[in-house]
Amino acid sequence: MAVVIGGLPLATTVIRRAVSSPHHGLGWLLVPPIAFLALAAYGLLILAVGTGRIQLPGVVPVVNPGPFPAGNRLLMEGLLAVFVLGALASTLAVWRAVGETDVEQETFHLFGTSTTVRVYRFAYLPALITSLAMLVMLAASIAWSWMSFSALPYVLAGDYGPWGLATWPWVAGIIALMSLATLAAFLGLARGRTAFRPA
Repeated sequence: MAVVIGGLPLATTVIRRAVSSPHHGLGWLLVPPIAFLALAAYGLLILAVGTGRIQLPGVVPVVNPGPFPAGNRLLMEGLLAVFVLGALASTLAVWRAVGETDVEQETFHLFGTSTTVRVYRFAYLPALITSLAMLVMLAASIAWSWMSFSALPYVLAGDYGPWGLATWPWVAGIIALMSLATLAAFLGLARGRTAFRPA
């Protein structure tokens, strides 16, 4: 909710200016919907394989307990790759669209009244709430992992990751990714303090 509330004026401003002027990043704003459609299409492919409507060599519709089939693993790794690449492309595209748009402040007309909003200043408190929530989740994930694998060390040493892969690289990767995302959020907050300088 904090992300939606804080980002709504910014998103509205960027979209409005992109539509009114082709030089303000309209093409960049098409990247997230395209990435979502690619992910949805890949998901439909997996659903079609799982229901037997499409048959792929080396891929079985239902995976039984035991070794994970190589074809199924490749199919699921493809889904992960589409998701990660789409998320990266969408983030970079939105960043580029915002960077090409002057969004210091915007006037909104609602219910017959006009309100001028300093967009970045408005977004600062929701961004702070989101960043603190990310920090709490990071700490909770580290604590949960520590307690879980202290109680059941064989799980960490085993192959209980997705698709029967080793557990510890997946856990370490998740913690590393959460740490980078949290660091990026707080770096953004540090930069966002410029929104409180006098206009």
